[in-house]
Amino acid sequence: YGYPYPTNSTVPADEIIIPIFATSDMHGNALADSKNSSNNETFKQGGGELLVSFYHILKDEWEDLLWFDCGDIFQGAYESKISNGEAMRTILKHVDATTFGNHEFDFGPEYLLNKTKDYPFVSANVYKAGKTFEADESIDESAKIYDVVNDTKIFTTKDGIKIGVIGLTTNETKSSTGGDLSQVNIIEDEETDDEDDDE
Repeated sequence: YGYPYPTNSTVPADEIIIPIFATSDMHGNALADSKNSSNNETFKQGGGELLVSFYHILKDEWEDLLWFDCGDIFQGAYESKISNGEAMRTILKHVDATTFGNHEFDFGPEYLLNKTKDYPFVSANVYKAGKTFEADESIDESAKIYDVVNDTKIFTTKDGIKIGVIGLTTNETKSSTGGDLSQVNIIEDEETDDEDDDE
């Protein structure tokens, strides 16, 4: 519909657009990097300020814009590590839904307890160790590892269209994180094998 993004004026009247702003693997990069151009001028690249600004440019055009993130938020960049993830707060307060990537568990499941209260995590397959489920069995809420984390979120557009979002964490997380996940059960499902962390 146009570059760099569609606008209301470029969308045919008989079509409905549900705009989604998607991010993944931010890895604590809250601050911009300083770069030098070919003529030796210094400029800033990346970082939370630029990302959030671009999001709001789109949000001004698309009232129903939803920001979904696919995890791996905190671990990585120095500014996030020394602030215990707080450096990412200015970004995550704009996000509508995110889920657990493997690196969310690098500091162990206890690390996430406070994070799940403040940020919009959704998770449908991360539970306490020792609890398994049959395909047709209802999941006991007491088995959830984080009480404040919803399995799903539902958003409603200004036209009344409902959008359901679930969060899934891949089965490989236990072998691809540095944290102790002995008390965590990631419900295995053939459809989530070999997939990226996803919403």
